[in-house]
Amino acid sequence: MWRLLYPIFDRLSNLPSEMRQAFNLIQGKDPAEHPTLPQSVSDQASGEMRELSALDTDLESGPVNQTSTPSNMVSFKNKGLQERVDSLQNTNRRYRDRITQGNEELRSMKKRLEDITAKYDEITEVAQDLHQKLLRSKTAEQSVTEQLRRQTELLNTAHKDLGDALNGNQELLLKVKTLEASTDLLSDDEVKSILHRLCHDLEHWVQCHFLPLKPAPLKNDNHSLQVDPTLLFFEIWASVLESIYGTFLNKTMVGSNPQFDTDFFFMDWKVHQLCPSHVAQQWRAATSTAVFSLGARILGGEYAGVISKVEKNYGHHSRTAWYRWKGDLRRLLGEFVELKRKLQCQVDTYCFEWVTPGSPFNPDTMTSFTGTCEEFGVIQCTLFPGLSKTKMGHEPILLEKAIIKPVKWAQEPKVEDTDNDETDEEEARTQSMSKKEPMIKKESMVKKEPVVKKEHGFPMECEAEGEGRSTREKRAFKKDDSKIENGSRSKIRVKMGELPIRENKRSFHG
Repeated sequence: MWRLLYPIFDRLSNLPSEMRQAFNLIQGKDPAEHPTLPQSVSDQASGEMRELSALDTDLESGPVNQTSTPSNMVSFKNKGLQERVDSLQNTNRRYRDRITQGNEELRSMKKRLEDITAKYDEITEVAQDLHQKLLRSKTAEQSVTEQLRRQTELLNTAHKDLGDALNGNQELLLKVKTLEASTDLLSDDEVKSILHRLCHDLEHWVQCHFLPLKPAPLKNDNHSLQVDPTLLFFEIWASVLESIYGTFLNKTMVGSNPQFDTDFFFMDWKVHQLCPSHVAQQWRAATSTAVFSLGARILGGEYAGVISKVEKNYGHHSRTAWYRWKGDLRRLLGEFVELKRKLQCQVDTYCFEWVTPGSPFNPDTMTSFTGTCEEFGVIQCTLFPGLSKTKMGHEPILLEKAIIKPVKWAQEPKVEDTDNDETDEEEARTQSMSKKEPMIKKESMVKKEPVVKKEHGFPMECEAEGEGRSTREKRAFKKDDSKIENGSRSKIRVKMGELPIRENKRSFHG
């Protein structure tokens, strides 16, 4: 019987040490690896450990007192001890399972803790980046705020300077308005100087853009299509000037709508008739300034109309680029318009006088472009209009004569018989013509005057109307032409000055 109990006693003797180890683990002696168990479990384990200690003490003292203990008492004790041992083993296994389960939970919690730590590190890095960005944004915000403050200060300073400038400008405008009456007035010498300059500028514009640098010698063939530079020069000059006169200089107020120009004329006349002179002058100056300011679009259209007309009729004769002659012409038109505007604001009334081509020459109101007075002639074209000034209650005064190009009434050229192939009747008629007086009547001259055609945009002489001349008459006419004028340009003068060009009147008037 003791043999059977010895192994049990050995096992029981080892239980307290194992239970103590388990109890130490449960009590959390190593907190890094074993978590603390609940208080109820710890108390239960402590009570069982005390029972095991008492049982161990009883077992140790049992063999000593076995003689005095009855057999049934021993068997009862052994049976109770066996049950107690079994219950303790079950409790031990249960605690071990709970410890093992706690270790597994601890490992899973450690893993989760590692994951949480990694995420925390990532979040910390992101937070640090955000913090750096926040610091940079704050720095940028501070710099922007500083720039905004400086710009606000500059803007306030600019507003203040602008206000000062506007005030100064107002004062200057008031001073200018007080001096307008004296600064806008033009003397007669100033008006004449401006007219001479504009006439010279217009002539220079035609020469620079439409005349060849080296004119080619003229051929003696009457049927040649070669352009006469002199004829082209005067034709372009007169045509451009006529467009300027009809568009700008002939209007009551430059910049006004052509439909209301007559109304402005009657209004101006009525104001000068009913109001004092200074009131009428102020009204005209104010109205002219307002019409000129409001008529910018109308003036632009009139500029374009004059330029397009010149381009249509003579654009193919220009020897410079289109943008050059158009730009110079636009500037020249602006100078004419400015002169007209200034004349409108004067105290006296100025009027440009146009001479119609074909009218007789009047030396009192006209002058030739060469400076000589051609008597008994007619006007071929007008190169610059005249200007007259009218004071209130006085007769008009002529300031500048109109510059024109006159032509003379020519003699009938003599015809010589040089063709032996003609009939006797033609020779007799030639002899009778040579015996006549050199001066012929105007009627016969008008009948035989040449017809001017317009080929490729320029005028040229053709044969007379009706039947053409014979070969003999053409040769004789050429000989007489060479005798009329001396010099290298005698042929040009015969074409331009000896015969009145009536049919080519439209060539100068568009």
